[in-house]
Amino acid sequence: MGIVPSEIVSKDADPINKGALAEVYVGAALLDHSDAHSKQNLFYWRREAKSSNAEVDYVIQHHDKLVPIEVKAGTKGQRQSMHTFLREKGGKVGIRLSLKNFGKIDNILIVPPYAISQVKRLIESEI
Repeated sequence: MGIVPSEIVSKDADPINKGALAEVYVGAALLDHSDAHSKQNLFYWRREAKSSNAEVDYVIQHHDKLVPIEVKAGTKGQRQSMHTFLREKGGKVGIRLSLKNFGKIDNILIVPPYAISQVKRLIESEI
């Protein structure tokens, strides 16, 4: 992307592709923290419907449940796609990785990206 690594961690940096960088970071961390004996591919979900498209960045399996994961590079953003996924797939909990601190809105857990290694434990506490 032509970005100097030191620019990414700079407080003044606001790269145009920060959303893509956040998604790549989360994807790599999901692979890194998956069980060694069950390394999985990364999956996403996308629904195309008339005037009602929806997309979730990652979908992981936890026991027999599908858990959607939405990645936000900042603190803002809506959760419409996450709610759509949970409603259509009968999900109990979703994960939103963003720069906000730990929290919960409805059945969506908010987790800062640095704590991605704790996602499975957090899901377990909610299911």
